[in-house]
Amino acid sequence: GNPTVIAGRFVMAPRARPSVFKTLAKLNDEKYRDDVYRLGHVAVTDLLIEGLREMRKGGESHWSCAVGGRLPLCQLVAGALGTTQAARERLIDAGVINLLLGLVQNEEAALDDVRPALNVIVAREGERLASFIARFLTTGGLLQLLDLVQRQRCQEFVAKLLWYSWDAGTRSAFAQPGGVGLKVLQTLLRSTSTSCSLLAAVLLGAMVAAGDFQDSHRQEALKLVQGTLDRPEAAKDPQFAKVLMGGSSSLVRLAAMLEDVDLAPLVLGLLCTCKPPANNLEQ
Repeated sequence: GNPTVIAGRFVMAPRARPSVFKTLAKLNDEKYRDDVYRLGHVAVTDLLIEGLREMRKGGESHWSCAVGGRLPLCQLVAGALGTTQAARERLIDAGVINLLLGLVQNEEAALDDVRPALNVIVAREGERLASFIARFLTTGGLLQLLDLVQRQRCQEFVAKLLWYSWDAGTRSAFAQPGGVGLKVLQTLLRSTSTSCSLLAAVLLGAMVAAGDFQDSHRQEALKLVQGTLDRPEAAKDPQFAKVLMGGSSSLVRLAAMLEDVDLAPLVLGLLCTCKPPANNLEQ
């Protein structure tokens, strides 16, 4: 059937949902770009949140839990997040970040399905991303991240998400000595992925530069940063440079680290290794 017609059936005919929601995901196709706005309607986003909650709980009788239903559900959520800022805010207020990452907690392979939806939030929200992630962290998100970073496949994704949103409100959840946040960073630092451990060192270095640690805790954090950034070879990967320079405030954070007498040589070494495009540095 035509996805634009099916949107109405999805909302108005509960019995039809198990069979129509997979077809509805086709609204993300380029040929339906003039109709994808339907996914941002309140009635649709409410149902998508309901579907995510039921899937997160592992229910079997709900329409969203049909065999092979996770990918189309995540595609619908990604489409809805991309429609309007109002729809994005509605979904984020309803806990869409927690719910999507909850699917990954249920099954690691879900990361591939979930990633495009979370990438929409990262790409569309820019400077507002940090406030959304800070809120996510205070609503159970920090414990979710601690669980996710125990899985190697999720580590790099978590590190990138944090770097793109690493403003004061986000960092405050990671500064408590012995707290869950520091355990997340320490796990990322120990990652067998060298680019992930490098990014974790940059995250920790940004906290040092911002004055998030006092006295002995600063020295302890600095020692961890030095131990990793002393070996920046993994920064030669072009993808690493792209991540390091990505996000709306990354350059501001790197500039602050260059003003710190202890961090400046390490950050300069990192930048010389990863060789970011000149137009990034000119900013």
